Amino acid sequence: MLPQRVFVYGTLLQGECNHHLLAGAIYLGPHRTPPGFTLILLDHYPGLIRGGPHTVVGEVYLINGLILRRLDRLEGYPVEYDRQQFATPYGKAWVYLYRGPCAGRMVIRGGDWRAFVAAWKRRRHSQCLPSTEEFLCLKKVVSPLSSGSKRAF
Repeated sequence: MLPQRVFVYGTLLQGECNHHLLAGAIYLGPHRTPPGFTLILLDHYPGLIRGGPHTVVGEVYLINGLILRRLDRLEGYPVEYDRQQFATPYGKAWVYLYRGPCAGRMVIRGGDWRAFVAAWKRRRHSQCLPSTEEFLCLKKVVSPLSSGSKRAF
């Protein structure tokens, strides 16, 4: 299989809990999608869906077939996520799009998972709540962030 590109936007980003699954990949650079996507919170990780006015921040990697299979397993492809290609400055890249129900999910405004995580950490610390180390990849953060508006930060 020829090398392929993948756009990542959540727990696969550098410094996030699932980045190790990209071991052996080549980082090509940052990318922000064009408007037309929405990043939503799905328990302790984000999901990307088509539609909406938002852009989404992420990174593009050059990967081989082994890494692609690892990512497919993580993302639950083809059941929980679909994998589609879209244009990036580095060439066409795979992106995982959430296929499940979206009703009632919180929108991560700004489409930036890292900014969302940083804001969540600041909010938790300012409220003197337990440290984020108790939550692997922001596990079970929906209720502390819910303000009735279904929009996260």
